[in-house]
Amino acid sequence: MRKLVAALAVLAIAFLVAQPALADSPPLEAASSDASITTQATKWRTISTPEQLRHLTLKSEGFGPGYYRIANDFTLGDKNNTDDDVATCALLSGKFVIDFNGHTVQSACENLATFTVQGANVTFLDSKATSNKVSVNGLGAGCIELRKGSVAILNGNYACKKFSGAGGSAVHVGGGTCTIGGGAFSGTYCALYNAGGKLTVNGGKFYGGYPHALLVGGGTTKLAGGVFTGANNGYGHAFAIGALTLGKTFNANGLLAKGASWSQTPSVVYHSNTADWSYYPTYAVSYMTMPYPFGSIAQQSISVKGKVGAKKSAAVIAPSLKSIETGKRKATVTWEKISGATKYQVRYSTAKSMKGAKTANVAKSKTSCVLKKLASKKRCYAQVRAFRSIGGHSYYSTWSAKKSAVVK
Repeated sequence: MRKLVAALAVLAIAFLVAQPALADSPPLEAASSDASITTQATKWRTISTPEQLRHLTLKSEGFGPGYYRIANDFTLGDKNNTDDDVATCALLSGKFVIDFNGHTVQSACENLATFTVQGANVTFLDSKATSNKVSVNGLGAGCIELRKGSVAILNGNYACKKFSGAGGSAVHVGGGTCTIGGGAFSGTYCALYNAGGKLTVNGGKFYGGYPHALLVGGGTTKLAGGVFTGANNGYGHAFAIGALTLGKTFNANGLLAKGASWSQTPSVVYHSNTADWSYYPTYAVSYMTMPYPFGSIAQQSISVKGKVGAKKSAAVIAPSLKSIETGKRKATVTWEKISGATKYQVRYSTAKSMKGAKTANVAKSKTSCVLKKLASKKRCYAQVRAFRSIGGHSYYSTWSAKKSAVVK
């Protein structure tokens, strides 16, 4: 009997040892009305108060660079407290991704933009964007002011609703690099003002509240997409280029990205008793004169269309590569599912540096890929990345960490 009990005990221990260790289950992802932007819940932190938003750059407050979702509508500062350090979110350094998540953020200060970027790398998006919901409401100085660093705006609704001497544009680019992929932008003065930075517009709708949709006073501007509509008040051009250099006309082709084209409505944009200017094929911009002629400007709209390929974006989180298992001249690569991915791409190589790597595109419904016709007895290195559609454009993540195995 004792021998039987001992034998059973040995078998039980052997069974337990043979079982694989249970991995920690990842947390469930929160539901979103826009699955194309939903990303792993483990990467995102929630911002529930104005104080938390203002302290994003403060590691001492437990924040710092990272992924953040806005959880409520709120105003930075109030009518009684519009101090610089209370009424704006200043992003000084590091990389941030801010998802407005269907909520509105605004500042109570007329002399500061709601978001001021002064050296950070910031991506803005709204995963629950709707046409009647404003993501950022700016007062006099606008919604987003870029002084240095970089800003990428993927989608959302940005409206500057009050004009003051400090500004009046939804987005003000004073320096740094700004890329706009989509969204809706309106300003009491102009929707988009490039005063001295590097601006690229790949899409979006821009409406000038007083005169212009796009105002360029310096820097470099490239347009590959977007619809630009001037104000319907007798003063609004779709473009005003070189407003600080009065009396000059600028060739619009200098603005267009390679392969882009434009169309305009109407063809005659300015008419008065003393002047009648029409646009020629090489001109898509207006010019300002001194003194400004009296008369009326027909509401002008210019549509820019170009081929915009997929772009890398911090808003797309790279999937984790789980394993690479090899067989006879083949390998099976497996990764975690990314909710909302439009496709995955695997690259593989016999070189650790990934030199000469081949790629394979994989449907969004799959989380594994079989690589065939591999060199036998060679080590195969593999990585994977995810693609998403945000604001009508395709974006992809960085490559995952590499994994490798020797092919049989």
